[in-house]
Amino acid sequence: MDTFDLIISTIIIVGIGLVLYLILRDPIYMFKSFLRGLKSHPNLAAQIVFIPIWLPAWIIDKIFGLKLFIKEIEDASRPAKISFSEFDKYIFVNTTNLEHIEKVLHSFESDYDPIEFNYRLNGCKIKTSDFGENLILKLENEIEFNSFNNLVHYLDNSAPKDNVYNVKAILINKKAKTDSYFVFNDTAFLLKLIGKTYKNKKMYVDINPGTELNDTIFFNSNMDYFKNFDFDKFENEIYRLKFKEMKLKPSPKPSTYCRAGFGGTPTAPRSFGALRNPLRPDVPTVSNNSK
Repeated sequence: MDTFDLIISTIIIVGIGLVLYLILRDPIYMFKSFLRGLKSHPNLAAQIVFIPIWLPAWIIDKIFGLKLFIKEIEDASRPAKISFSEFDKYIFVNTTNLEHIEKVLHSFESDYDPIEFNYRLNGCKIKTSDFGENLILKLENEIEFNSFNNLVHYLDNSAPKDNVYNVKAILINKKAKTDSYFVFNDTAFLLKLIGKTYKNKKMYVDINPGTELNDTIFFNSNMDYFKNFDFDKFENEIYRLKFKEMKLKPSPKPSTYCRAGFGGTPTAPRSFGALRNPLRPDVPTVSNNSK
């Protein structure tokens, strides 16, 4: 075998190996994607050619409600109620700039209309600890489920220019560790935090103010592959850390919020609010009435 044949053979073997790796790391997702790709192929002739493959699967899907073929990711979601108070709550932030994180937390406290959104820390005790080049926040006492999720999203979008916080929320169930889960912000999923459970099941939480539910997570396998979080390793390391309580100033009074809506209803705070992009609180959005 000459050098050229060796190179070609190596390329083929590596290519086959890569395809097998992509399939085996998440076979269910790849199988669903394969069937949907055949059915929705942009070339009509290709759709017809592949009918013997996707049509039987489509019929079975319709009969048994397997949700193999969906239009929106929500169509295949399975809601599950949790008891949020049973979880130890941690937020992992890729920064050591504690001063900036404190400012972000203060902004979060004042950035939402308490009547319309009611995303508050509610006097939640927050402790911090350095973890290498990262910062870990531990939230104690009561904080509501929706407020916690929006705080994670808010922190992730509050990194200074040219920085990425890669925020993760790790929730360890104190009664059943296998019910633990982690979530993070992925821009491919609008107004959702996606993640996995201890058992490696894909799930997400909804942070859309119009559809979010209290103490509800959604199981859904129709998301691209991403690694699970090592909960056991995290627990072993967290016990060795020393946490220091963060002293936050009292939240601003409701009177600091502006009246920008119809009928004088408080709809947004002066600092951010309705004139802010909900996905990037640091980027202002132009009002429809602006010129």
